[in-house]
Amino acid sequence: MFNLKKGNIVPKQGIGNLMLGMSFDEIKSIVKDFEIDERSGAFVVVCEDVKLWIDNETMKCTQILVRGDFTGKFNNTIGLGMTLGDIEKLGYEWYEDLYAYFIKGIDGIGFELADIDDDEDNDEWDALIVPIAYISVFND
Repeated sequence: MFNLKKGNIVPKQGIGNLMLGMSFDEIKSIVKDFEIDERSGAFVVVCEDVKLWIDNETMKCTQILVRGDFTGKFNNTIGLGMTLGDIEKLGYEWYEDLYAYFIKGIDGIGFELADIDDDEDNDEWDALIVPIAYISVFND
């Protein structure tokens, strides 16, 4: 059974023993407790700290997202709670596209930052210091 708290994050491949391209039946044999969230052209298998997008036509996994208390890492270094500033300190360059963040030169992995409201202190929002709340792997 898949440990919903840890596993290696591998771009364009998978997270732990959940792999892109797995069938819904294969996923059901690994993940026992889940809910289904219907989307246009796909549905999402929602687990404790993992979401898996399943294409309606092929019934195969096209994206895996981790969140919450998930402790696994990409490249044994990048995980939830880190910041884009931390990623820069590791020598990676990042870019933003439609509120998601990606590492230059590494396809198949993306980050979303925590939803933090700084209206109280009137400071400008700074992507370099906001924690990563979600990490996704996917095919191009």
